[in-house]
Amino acid sequence: MRSKEVGLDLCVVEGELRFWDYHRQRFLKKPEKHFAERNAAEKRAQVAEQQAQAAEKVARTADKRAQAEKRLKAAVEVEDSRLRELLAKMGAALPDSS
Repeated sequence: MRSKEVGLDLCVVEGELRFWDYHRQRFLKKPEKHFAERNAAEKRAQVAEQQAQAAEKVARTADKRAQAEKRLKAAVEVEDSRLRELLAKMGAALPDSS
């Protein structure tokens, strides 16, 4: 049976009904294969999304760590300067840390 509207022939192949795309000269995938491929693609997309979320979390953690290290470095520099001033007032000298 041919449907010119959809461009398919309905055929019986080895006791199964199959659709033949006569424009592309091939059978359409069986529904179970189509659904299995679609489910596999959805699973891959889900895994990719989870990996992207995990990478984003790692990036946020690294950014927070970098900010904390920057604040700590600034605090150390302030404390170093304060201690140098205090020692200078007491008459002692520290070597320059530069």
